[in-house]
Amino acid sequence: MPERNEQDNHNHLIEDVKGIIGRAGNIAIVTGAGISAESGIPTFRGDDGYWHGIEVMAVASLPMFQARPDILWDFCREKMWADALAAEPNAGHMALAQLCEDVRDPGGDCSIFTQNIDGLHSRARAANVYEMHGTLFTIFCDGEDCGFETPYEEACVQFDMTQGVPTCPECGENLRPKAILFGEGLDYDLVAQATYACCHADVFISVGTSSIVAPVSMLHHYAQMNDATIIEVNPEDTPLSVVCDYKLQGTACDILPQLVR
Repeated sequence: MPERNEQDNHNHLIEDVKGIIGRAGNIAIVTGAGISAESGIPTFRGDDGYWHGIEVMAVASLPMFQARPDILWDFCREKMWADALAAEPNAGHMALAQLCEDVRDPGGDCSIFTQNIDGLHSRARAANVYEMHGTLFTIFCDGEDCGFETPYEEACVQFDMTQGVPTCPECGENLRPKAILFGEGLDYDLVAQATYACCHADVFISVGTSSIVAPVSMLHHYAQMNDATIIEVNPEDTPLSVVCDYKLQGTACDILPQLVR
């Protein structure tokens, strides 16, 4: 028999993974900055990332926001909102939305646990999206026990979002995007939901994440406890690469559409 070439091996691997996904009843998916980079949104830690060349704790930490909230607001206005609003969901986002629909349609469960704060999974109309690190597109009050929050679109009508630091109409404290800052913990309920989903997953898929930021980087361990198949989609090698069952070397836009039934 003739030896397979590289493309044949890739096609065979894709078909194997596609079959595993097609037979799965419960799938947990974790996504990181890599999938949104293909929509033109910078990663955080790369050479062209948001944190390259700046002191992150002086911009996006909780203590700095409490001391100088204007720094975070200016950074979000000039960088993060500008990039996120200009971006569109890409083929990777759309493929994951379709995959979740395919799994859930016959009664299975498929959830996306994203570390991204850009809202692109929701704009791709994916179901069961959990934003582990929060979102740029909810504005909430930083005051203790206030509870005021509003969608970004409504905040743009209600407040002057072009300059300064908007304040809460209910208690007068500073408002900010509902994204996790350095020095803050993740939402306990979200972490519990992610842990539960991974503990019951037949398949765990990691897409475009460095797999180094805890606690999300630890979720595959819970899936392994359930003997789930671990699949990584990433053009780079990560700590997950050495323990996953299938490594699909490539971008989300290239690989994920090939996995949709």
